[in-house]
Amino acid sequence: MNATAAVLAATLVAQTAGSSPQPATTLTSTFTPIASGTLTARTPSLPAGASLTSATVTHTAGTPPPASPTVTSGPITIDTLPANTPYGTIRLENRSKTGVSLSLHCTTLRGYRTILEYDVYRTTIIEAPLGDYVYVVYIGGHKFVGTFTYGQPSTLVVTFYRDKVVVH
Repeated sequence: MNATAAVLAATLVAQTAGSSPQPATTLTSTFTPIASGTLTARTPSLPAGASLTSATVTHTAGTPPPASPTVTSGPITIDTLPANTPYGTIRLENRSKTGVSLSLHCTTLRGYRTILEYDVYRTTIIEAPLGDYVYVVYIGGHKFVGTFTYGQPSTLVVTFYRDKVVVH
């Protein structure tokens, strides 16, 4: 043991021996019952002039984060649109002979936003709202991004190949 450590150890022993024990602290619990009928329900509210907005920050796992995230403001829904939203049929065909993961970001004809996501193995038929679409698709680990407009309630076909996506 070096000299500094020995001096510190002796000082600690001396301080501990000279200290008096602390009295035990007794904790007591208190309980005050609330009289029946005194609780009131509260509705959350915002201060005057404040408003809520929604935003979605998009990032795909396994890829480096973007320098600045893509933010979309406005109402966002997932599988919940008003009952009177016009829909049509989209046939998704996987001809890539590998896994396909599809994310459809739609702005409907009435301005609502929704996100539809599918794993496409062979042929999948979906009902989708009419509107403007941005698609993000992974085919065998390769990312493809594109856009299309689905304006008439007819059958639209989206075909996935190993090296491209065809909308017709």
